Amino acid sequence: MIDFRHLVPAVIVAASVTACGGAEPDSPTHPSCNASAPTGTVFATEQRPDVPFTIQVPQLPGWQQTSVEEGDAAVSRIGFRKGTATVTVRILPARGTSTVMGVSMGDGWRELGSETISVCGLEAHRTTGISPASDGDLYEDFLGSAYDAGEMTYPIMMSAQTPATDRDMYQPDFDTFVNGLQIVPQGTL
Repeated sequence: MIDFRHLVPAVIVAASVTACGGAEPDSPTHPSCNASAPTGTVFATEQRPDVPFTIQVPQLPGWQQTSVEEGDAAVSRIGFRKGTATVTVRILPARGTSTVMGVSMGDGWRELGSETISVCGLEAHRTTGISPASDGDLYEDFLGSAYDAGEMTYPIMMSAQTPATDRDMYQPDFDTFVNGLQIVPQGTL
């Protein structure tokens, strides 16, 4: 499991977002804003009264939903696993709009890539890299963004992890999850 006290060296700036809205004409965009396109089914965060939306990602063959244990009851999350890979999606507690959240990685982090992307019309920051671990290096893929609802901003984080030796095997699935992420406002499920 990824320890979110040691996240990617990124700054996630809360931006005004509409669910599945259009991105700027020259920015990379999610092609269809349809999380169920690859298999027809999705993994979804639980619908909670304190969060005005859920997050859905494609449910790919071989992936199973798992429990995610963390101390913060205010976090809405889903976790899933396949072989040596795990992916976790979190909706963190709301903050005032225009919140800036900075994060950093621990010692030994080797960044492979960092970019600002658009996922379902949502501006997001994606960073990948290798972290040292006692039983072999880990490949980690982080996606961070924020969703504005009224005067509150909800940070959204997706993290994927697998042994570095398995990176090529799971990279297509990680890309599908990132590209298939969908924000579904309450009342539209």
